[in-house]
Amino acid sequence: MLNQWFTHFIFIILASTLSIGSYAQSAQQQRAILANHERTLGDLQSRHQQIQNEIEQKKTELSQLDDSDSPEKQQMDEAKKNLDEATATYNADPSATNESRMKNLEFKYALSERKYKKAHEQLFSLQADLEQLDERLSATSAEITQANNAISAQRIAIEKAVAAEASAAARSNAQVAEEQRMEREAAEAEILRLRAELAEKERLEQERLAQLEEAKKQAEQAQLQAQAAAEQGSVETQTESATQSPSAVAAAPAEQAPPYVFLLDTAQAVQQEKQRLSEVLAKPGRKVVNQPSKVLTVKAATSNSRGRVNQLKPLGHGQYQATVKLSPGDTIFAIANTTWQQVLPAAQGRNYIVTYDNFDPANPKLILFHKSLD
Repeated sequence: MLNQWFTHFIFIILASTLSIGSYAQSAQQQRAILANHERTLGDLQSRHQQIQNEIEQKKTELSQLDDSDSPEKQQMDEAKKNLDEATATYNADPSATNESRMKNLEFKYALSERKYKKAHEQLFSLQADLEQLDERLSATSAEITQANNAISAQRIAIEKAVAAEASAAARSNAQVAEEQRMEREAAEAEILRLRAELAEKERLEQERLAQLEEAKKQAEQAQLQAQAAAEQGSVETQTESATQSPSAVAAAPAEQAPPYVFLLDTAQAVQQEKQRLSEVLAKPGRKVVNQPSKVLTVKAATSNSRGRVNQLKPLGHGQYQATVKLSPGDTIFAIANTTWQQVLPAAQGRNYIVTYDNFDPANPKLILFHKSLD
């Protein structure tokens, strides 16, 4: 995982050193775009000319279908004239006779109009084709205007790119070589820094794993000792271990390696811890104002995530405390570079009181107890 991270950063550094020649292709790319615009304009102009030719052809065909003297047209005009006269007569005298004559002429006009349209279908089709061709011609003209505008803008872009390339080429070879040397040295320095950082992370990770392994072994040893004591009926020894205060355990941690973590599971142990905390806070020189909080990270021992972040409020004299939601199971706690590992039992509710005792920075402790014991 760390090696992949290191390789990724090396790739970024090398890629940045290769970006110097990126401007050399600018003018060439701009000319390629201009060529595309010009090809598009040529296609549009060809289409425009083709549409104009089709319009002229349709107009010629339409002129050959002049229907001004056709008998169908004359019959339809005569029927329309008679209908108009009958309608005027009915409007002046709305009698049954006039109404019947008007409706009869309406029917005759409809028949003559239908006969006229049937005889001149080609004429109407040509007129519809002309309307569509006119719309296509207008749309193509608008596209030609847009293409011309794009070509003008692209020629300006080419001029700017050529000017930029000329300016870059004007720099002396010595300046370019100096810039490349400085970039190469910066990349080499960054590689050395990343290697050192990687080595330090690996060292800290190995130390953390060793501490976790040692804590696990001691926890297993303590469990075996407790089982042996239970089998021998050593009730007195178990009672003394259960009621021992955090201060006493911290004074002689026979079953743990630092840093120490204490899980209090009795009300008596919780009261002793609260008494210890009161005594520490009562010492002179206590300061809380402007003291930063401590960030406590909590995650399951089997999880690869960064864990949940909690803020521990400063109480003074190196004491920090907060109510934290915890889940049962093997759990890892971390504050800065210090880590603890503790198996949490299944309990009613997940709220725990967590106290970070940093009164002695060389011997930091983490004290946990379920809120129901408070």
